[in-house]
Amino acid sequence: MRNKRDLAQRRQQANPYKLETKNWKNIIYVGIIVLCTTGTLWLCFYHPFFQIKHIDISGTERLNKEEIHTAVEGIIDYNILFLFPQKSYFLLDVDDVRDILLERLPIDHIRVVKEFPGTIHIEISEKISTIIYDDGAQYSYIDMSGYLVESIRKVGDDEWLIEKEMVTSTSETGEEFREERILSKTHIIPTKQIITEMGEYPIIYDARTDKKIDNTKVLPEEITQGTMEWYSRIGQTDIPFHYIEIQTQLGEGRLYTKEGWYADIFLDKDIDGQFNTLLFLLDEKIDRTQLNYIDLRFGDRVFWQ
Repeated sequence: MRNKRDLAQRRQQANPYKLETKNWKNIIYVGIIVLCTTGTLWLCFYHPFFQIKHIDISGTERLNKEEIHTAVEGIIDYNILFLFPQKSYFLLDVDDVRDILLERLPIDHIRVVKEFPGTIHIEISEKISTIIYDDGAQYSYIDMSGYLVESIRKVGDDEWLIEKEMVTSTSETGEEFREERILSKTHIIPTKQIITEMGEYPIIYDARTDKKIDNTKVLPEEITQGTMEWYSRIGQTDIPFHYIEIQTQLGEGRLYTKEGWYADIFLDKDIDGQFNTLLFLLDEKIDRTQLNYIDLRFGDRVFWQ
């Protein structure tokens, strides 16, 4: 063993540059790796092929698509640490885009997805802040605080189903005459027509006879908020929302569906519990095709026909 070590030492002494040559080879290898890595990162971060060039926006109805497009371009043009372009497919953080748009725009839900090599898809569900208020005489827009925003048009005569009967009466002179008497009036709300004319907003029909309007405030905020909450939740199911009617107490409402059945509900409390109970019963116990009504106002005691 000693002879071998002595031989290796003699060889190294005979060629003093051999160790340095090995170090240079290692340095060259590391340099090549660094250059290749840097070149690859440069291509990924800065080459136009990998930059976001197409912004696809869907789901907008009231929001201006061009304004959203401009806002997204402003977000992705930002450089991370003043050096790395967020416009790169590999550096773009879709969560940043989503969060900033949620802050800036009236959006309820948003989904942002990247598609290689240079496209982002943005799916938007807009936040509705307007309700169509029908007091039986005219249609109006109200805001989420219950204040009147704008009167739209009067309720048409053809939007009432009137039941009449002929009545025979005798005058003071003993002469008989016949006249029509109205037995009942039922408001028929043409939802499809109203949506076409006024936009796709939830409709409240206020059928109370003792309505009190205070300085253009037609409904308390908790009622408008509750209406919007029910409208949003029903919209996430396959139940076709028709309108909500307020008959007596302000906290109570009747949610009509386009399938012909309705649900008696509270608008100002326990919407979670009522909605979950409704879904459970429709899924497990009730045939919707045979349903006339369901009353969800009494907690665990639910009535239906």
